[in-house]
Amino acid sequence: TRIGASVKDVTESKTTRKKIEKSEERLKLALGAGNVGIWDIDLTTSESYFSPMTFTIFGYRPLEVEPTEELWKQLAHPQDIEWVSDKVKKFLLSGDNLELEFRMRKKNGTYIWILSKNRIIRDVNNKPLRVTGTITDITRQKDTETELRLGEARLTKNLHQHELISEISYILNTNKPFNEKNNEVLKLLGTFTNVS
Repeated sequence: TRIGASVKDVTESKTTRKKIEKSEERLKLALGAGNVGIWDIDLTTSESYFSPMTFTIFGYRPLEVEPTEELWKQLAHPQDIEWVSDKVKKFLLSGDNLELEFRMRKKNGTYIWILSKNRIIRDVNNKPLRVTGTITDITRQKDTETELRLGEARLTKNLHQHELISEISYILNTNKPFNEKNNEVLKLLGTFTNVS
């Protein structure tokens, strides 16, 4: 009977291990497909893990560079360093979750937009024990948002131009004297172009 129980335990253990491996494989595939890098830092042991995608997003081979605070400051966009640093400091002091969008430089020198989602685990005294998070390259989304805003601005400008042309057309088709029409049109054009 003991042998049967041992065989059963080993079989269950192998089945569980296969399920875990399959689950880890699915997670890796999903993270790879979504271009999501994951990282985890145990603050009590100083152990850290950075997934290969964390490096790939920035154009580096896995472990080609050491992910340190100094490296982050070198890669972060100069206009974003200060406000991101402030948010991170506040997060480490009292936060549980932090989500940021900011720019970082890739190995080839170009900047990309990053979505960084972070979570901190604390002990009963609120001391940080572990920090974990994900990073995603959202440059394409940001470019699309910018294009939409520019398109919207162009449409608004075109609409205002059409309204101006309509008003000018109306003024020119009135029975007023030419000088009066001319002054009204010039006044409209001045207002439209912010010129007196």
